[in-house]
Amino acid sequence: MDFLIGFFGAGNVGDDAILKAYLLKNKNEVRILWNSNRSAPNHVEKRKVFEVLKNIMLAERIIFPGGGIIQDKTSLASLIFYTGIIFIASLFKKRVYMLSQSLGPIENKISKLFIKLLNRVEVLAIRDPISLSLANRFRLRSNILKEVSDITLTLDFPLPKRERILGINLRYCRESLDVLQDLKMFSEKLREEGYAIRGVAFDKEDERYLKSCGIKFDEVIYKDFLTTFRSVAQCEIFVATRFHSAVFCVKSLTPFVAIDYDPKVRGFMRQIGLEEYCFKSLSFNDLLDFYSNKSSVEKQISKKINELESLAYKNFEFV
Repeated sequence: MDFLIGFFGAGNVGDDAILKAYLLKNKNEVRILWNSNRSAPNHVEKRKVFEVLKNIMLAERIIFPGGGIIQDKTSLASLIFYTGIIFIASLFKKRVYMLSQSLGPIENKISKLFIKLLNRVEVLAIRDPISLSLANRFRLRSNILKEVSDITLTLDFPLPKRERILGINLRYCRESLDVLQDLKMFSEKLREEGYAIRGVAFDKEDERYLKSCGIKFDEVIYKDFLTTFRSVAQCEIFVATRFHSAVFCVKSLTPFVAIDYDPKVRGFMRQIGLEEYCFKSLSFNDLLDFYSNKSSVEKQISKKINELESLAYKNFEFV
C-alpha cells in the first residue's frame, strides 16, 4: 500500500489535478492524506493524527505526488507537518518519494533545520530550476535530486475551440492588488475590441477575490479541474497568478502573462523560456506589450511543450 501525501481534498484545483495525474498511472493500493472533514474511501483525514501515524506504519511507500508544500510562506506549521511525516517514515524505514515538487520560499531560520530532513527521501524530483537551485543551496544530497516538470502535464485534456476571451486568474496577494487598476483598464480595452472577460478561480479564496476585486467579469468560474482546464483553454489570452493556471495555459498552448507572486511561478516561466513575461509589478504597458506579442508567446510554448511533457513523465520513472 502507498500512502499519498499532499494538500488534497481542500478544493484546490491544482492539487486535485496533481492527485488525478498520479492515480491515472498508479497500479498500487493507496491511502490518501485528506485535508478535509468530508470522508471518502481510502482517505485519511489530516487532523486524525493517530490514523495518519497508523497509515505511515502500514504503508510500503510514502509518496508525495507533487505540489508546493515545502515552504514556510503559508505557515511554518505546514512545513513542520510535512517534513515531520518524512522523519517519522524514515524512523520506520519506509521509502519516501517526492515527485513534482517546488521548494520555497524558505525564510524562517527554524525552517532551514527541517529542510535537512529531505535528505532522508529516496527521490526528490524538482519541477522548476529556481527550486533546484534552492535545493543545491541547502546542500541536499545530489543523488536524490531529479529534474522534472509538473506532473499534471501528463494529463490528456481534450482541447476546446478557442474563443475571443480574456481569462484572468488572481489570488489575494500584494502582487495582484498592485495590478488591479491596470488590469481593469486592460480588460475594458479588450472588451471594446469584442472580448468577453472571464475570471477563473483555482480555489474558493480565488473565487471570492475575483468577484470582489472590481473587474467587470462576464463570468467567474470555479469548478473541477477538467472544467477549469477547459475554461482556460477556451481563452485567446490569459493572465495567470496561480502556478497551475500557468501550467494549464502551457498544456493548452494558450498565450499568457504571469504575476510573480511566488518563486515557483517564476521558476516555471524560466523553465519554458518566458521569464520576460513574469512580473512582480504588472503594468498596463506590460499587458499591451504582451497582447502585441501573443503569437510569439504561443510559438515559444509550442516549442517547449514536448520537452516539458517528457520531463513530466519522468516523475513515474522514479516510483
